[in-house]
Amino acid sequence: MTTSPVVITSSAPTASSDQTSTTETQPATSPPSEATPSSGARTESVVPAALIGATTVDGDPYDASALAGRPTVAWFWAPWCVICRGEAPDVAAVAARYAGQVNFVGVAGLGANDEMRKFVTDTDVGAFTPPG
Repeated sequence: MTTSPVVITSSAPTASSDQTSTTETQPATSPPSEATPSSGARTESVVPAALIGATTVDGDPYDASALAGRPTVAWFWAPWCVICRGEAPDVAAVAARYAGQVNFVGVAGLGANDEMRKFVTDTDVGAFTPPG
């Protein structure tokens, strides 16, 4: 399956300030090291994906509702970050391993858009989860 780049360059809640949530969240706990997405590990959503607005590095709108129904890993990176560049192959490998079970979205920041596009091209991390 071919997917298009999905690196979010900016995001902000789009819900109006008069909306309130009655859902309480509990502190995160780490699952056992042997836990996998199919072994009963459970995560809770803090911000519903439908309330997040963003654009891809190509300037297209990103529909975060495409993330609904599966756990989502948000990988934060910057184009100038040496550590991020070093992590990229491992993040891409884990995203490939859990494709279809877990969403992976790169969230870029602190750089110019052309630098972000170059990072995506150089590290091949632009096709984790297709935009909606």
